[in-house]
Amino acid sequence: MAPTSAGIDTSASGQDEDIVLTEEGLATLERLSDRIRAAQRQLDRLNDELRATIEELDATNDDLEARSVELQEAALRLELERHASKSERSRLTAVIESMSDGVAVLARDGSALVRNQAYADLIGADSDGRMDDENGRPLGPSETLEARASQGEEFRLVVTRPGAGGSRRWFEAVSRRVAAAGSRESTVLVIRDITDRSLRRTQDEFIATASHELRTPLAVLTGYLHLIERTADGAVGEHTRRALEHAQQLEGLIGDLLDITRLETGQMRYELEPIELGALVHEAVEAAAVLAGEQLIHFRRPGTVSLVDGDRQRILQVLRNLLDNARVHASSSGEIRVRLRRRGGWAEVAVQDDGPGIAGGDLERLFERFQRASSPTDPGLGLGLHIAREIVRGHHGTLTATSQLGRGSTFSMRLPLRA
Repeated sequence: MAPTSAGIDTSASGQDEDIVLTEEGLATLERLSDRIRAAQRQLDRLNDELRATIEELDATNDDLEARSVELQEAALRLELERHASKSERSRLTAVIESMSDGVAVLARDGSALVRNQAYADLIGADSDGRMDDENGRPLGPSETLEARASQGEEFRLVVTRPGAGGSRRWFEAVSRRVAAAGSRESTVLVIRDITDRSLRRTQDEFIATASHELRTPLAVLTGYLHLIERTADGAVGEHTRRALEHAQQLEGLIGDLLDITRLETGQMRYELEPIELGALVHEAVEAAAVLAGEQLIHFRRPGTVSLVDGDRQRILQVLRNLLDNARVHASSSGEIRVRLRRRGGWAEVAVQDDGPGIAGGDLERLFERFQRASSPTDPGLGLGLHIAREIVRGHHGTLTATSQLGRGSTFSMRLPLRA
């Protein structure tokens, strides 16, 4: 029997063969077994790592899918926001273009991000934004509205620009800084034409000054006329009385001008006291009857008392104006009817005539400044009804008119009854 290279002896015994492992063979097998076990362990570790990697890849894939969905949703939102932003810009542009005020949005470099047509019309196409200050001094290049606004300066000021025929236009300019998220800082410049307002202020100042300046010489003139009237007779006396009538009429006109000034400047003051309106209407009717001539003024004083809180002289002024208006502008009316009644919490005085009436479109204009009831040749400045309405409003009441052509007019004053 000869040994094998692996240390295994083989021998024949009948038909069976016995395999005998030597110590060296056993050692070799153990080493192989150890290597196999080590390889198995490494394989198990690799298998575990592979499973972990697969799980991580699955998780990553899920995360990527989720992120893909989020990105798609974000892209959709951005697209919707882009369309919405475009729609908002279009809407904002339409609003700005519809404004009568001039609007410009200026960047810090002086470029115009937005300008509406009104802005171009107001500053003048060839003026490059250059205007004069309110005293007429030309503004230098660095003083122009756009130059100052582009530097981020905030202001509110009045500027002017020469107009046609030597006239001058007046403008109010307002500048405000704005900064939207994610955009560069800019300035909004708004320009408004205030020429009519400035002219009206100048007119009011002139009226106030002229009225005060006229009162003193007129008072002196009236005083001298009264002295002459006491001693004069015949033609001189008649001329003096006519001069006095015209002087008193002029006093009334000056009084109206002063009242307009007080109303426009908020200086009209009322001394309120309890007034029995029936007695005050009766007083006004008696005074008007003296001047009415053949016209009849009919007033039946009601039995009920109508107490209001008011300024006696101012309410009497309103009543006289309504009665004079009916007497002068409805001279063809044979009768003027005055009615006082209580309606709910109000006392209402109505003055009705049978004159030619007033067209419906002209009724509200009667209460505007310098509007006459009929022709421009009528006496007065067209201030009486405007002043009367403002006085009644100052007493928390109303003054209205109704009329039909050919059927006369009715002016109604309503005042709250005293609680």
